[in-house]
Amino acid sequence: MHGHFNGARGFGVWDFYPQARQFIIFLREPFDRFVSQWLYMNRRHQGGDYVGGLVDNPSFEQWINRRADEQGRQRNSYSPVWFLPLPPGTTPVETQLRELFVFIGLHERMALSMRGLAASLGRPEVALPHLNRTERGRREFERWRGFYERHFQDEYALYQAAYQLHLKQF
Repeated sequence: MHGHFNGARGFGVWDFYPQARQFIIFLREPFDRFVSQWLYMNRRHQGGDYVGGLVDNPSFEQWINRRADEQGRQRNSYSPVWFLPLPPGTTPVETQLRELFVFIGLHERMALSMRGLAASLGRPEVALPHLNRTERGRREFERWRGFYERHFQDEYALYQAAYQLHLKQF
């Protein structure tokens, strides 16, 4: 099973499970995932946890620009493309998703995805509570969506490929 492994940070899935050959993945619309990650990391940082990317208390604008700079240098270890078994650029994401993943779920279709995953594993369905709900509005970040789409095209390519394959599962 594939989780929060990250080849850019030295803990890729095959570093821990070299025999793994079948994976699952759940993805979220890239900009929405980015904003959620920002809010989560800030909540942890403000709560006293050490969060390396926020040590100097950057604004959202500073943080997204840092990620874009790293992205331009192909060193953005925060990107979900690094969660795939093979490093970015070595094998097309469509090929990885088609050949290595036995199930693809989408955050935006979580209930359907969880039912599909349970069925594919021969397990009973479970009721999904909605936890970790943010009360804070996200409209303030929307003005950055176009910037994100321009700078993080590989994430959108991954998401679109996953979305198309997800639709074929149902």
